[in-house]
Amino acid sequence: MFDLYVPVKDLPTSLQQALDRLGYHSKDITVDAASTYDLHVASGDGQKGFCTAVNLLTGQSETVLGSWGGANIFNPSNPVDLDDTQRNLPEGFAVVKGHTGNKTFAYILVHPANLQKLLPARVEVTDNELKALACFHYKSAYRAKEFNGYHIGVLDKDNPIIQSLQAKGLIKINANGSMQITTQGKNARKE
Repeated sequence: MFDLYVPVKDLPTSLQQALDRLGYHSKDITVDAASTYDLHVASGDGQKGFCTAVNLLTGQSETVLGSWGGANIFNPSNPVDLDDTQRNLPEGFAVVKGHTGNKTFAYILVHPANLQKLLPARVEVTDNELKALACFHYKSAYRAKEFNGYHIGVLDKDNPIIQSLQAKGLIKINANGSMQITTQGKNARKE
């Protein structure tokens, strides 16, 4: 499996609707290729796991919920809390797994034959651009130090590497000069 970030707005409507019903409202989501899946989702205090199967063509979905707090003696047969039996993930289907609580966390498993339809366009990056993108893994307070450690200049909006990343749509620079990595930038950072 590999992590691919996909903007939620670019997903098929069936997946967007399933994510909305689950309370997932982030701008992007991790998508992994898989030919099998299980129902088990680890969750803990203040969380409830879920596993949702989605028919990508019809939009039909079915959700199985875990117990609040995860596996416990009061619900000893809950499949989301305990069932790690591997099942085939058929072509044309996706599985959304995650947990809800204070915030909903989710990721999508999709059959490899369906993954190509979800892939964003690939953007070519230089070695220095990859180094710069790696710095966006850190909180903003630590980025400048990491950037300087790569010896690629100063981390600011006038740096040619930063300007190139912005032009390619890999980072966004706000009016106040703050920078954030885009979904495309997350994917380019992993290639």
